[in-house]
Formats: sequence, structure tokens, C-alpha cells
Amino acid sequence: LGFYMRTAYKMPVRPVAPGAVVKPEDMSALTLFPVKSIIARPADGGQAPRGEQEVAGCAFSGAAALAHVEVSIDGGATWRRARLEGPAEPGRWQVFSHRFAAGPGRVTAIARAVDRKGNAQPARAAWNPSGYFWNAWHRVSWEVL
Repeated sequence: LGFYMRTAYKMPVRPVAPGAVVKPEDMSALTLFPVKSIIARPADGGQAPRGEQEVAGCAFSGAAALAHVEVSIDGGATWRRARLEGPAEPGRWQVFSHRFAAGPGRVTAIARAVDRKGNAQPARAAWNPSGYFWNAWHRVSWEVL
């Protein structure tokens, strides 16, 4: 382990309540990045003309290659597989995109990723004192005119 993993990059070994003080012996070094996706466009709070919309971003897993990324535009009631670009390998970011038609109104997109070992991006990230590995489902909202 490197200097920062031994001294600073640590996370509780079991879930803890937000704001909890964690003893040093109850922390372990961060060595493997969890599965994560993040929406890059459209911009949160933006506007777009009615018609075809595209949600695009990047996804990653340190444990295994990505299996898929899903996007929901109805609050998580239904999910659609996004298109992944590039080779799937552990530790490699991949671009994802999903297109759909939208009429006027507010749209909220949610993205979540799953890797080939079955690790799924959680709806809520595990809290930790340093904020490391935030990987909850990512959401953006925009107005379709």
C-alpha cells in the first residue's frame, strides 16, 4: 500500500451512521473503486427543445468490467439499457448514452451501473467520515420546452 492508503485513504469496515466517529482500528485502506456512473449531459437545471433527448455520461468499476448501465426517466419505475462505448475492462471508464423522445415539461434522468461480478451502483451511497467512494445513483433534471 502507498503512503496515502496507509495514512489517509480509509473507510469504515462496516456501515456507520452519518456523523459517527470511527476508531482507526475500525477503518481499512481503500484499494478498489466501486461501480459508479455519472451523467455528463444534459446539464442539471438546463433546458432543451422538445423531441429527441440524449442522456450521456461515464461509468466505471474497479472490480470487474461493466456489464451494463441503465437509465430511468420515470423516477426509477422503469429502466432502459444505455449504449456503452469502448472495450469493457476492469478499471476502465466507458461512455454511455441513452436516447428517448420527450414532450414539454420537467425531465429527471437517473443512471446506475452494474459490473460483470454483479456489483450494482446503490441508490444511496454508504456514508463515511471522509466522503470517499460516493457512488449513489446519479440524477439530473432539465426542462424540455
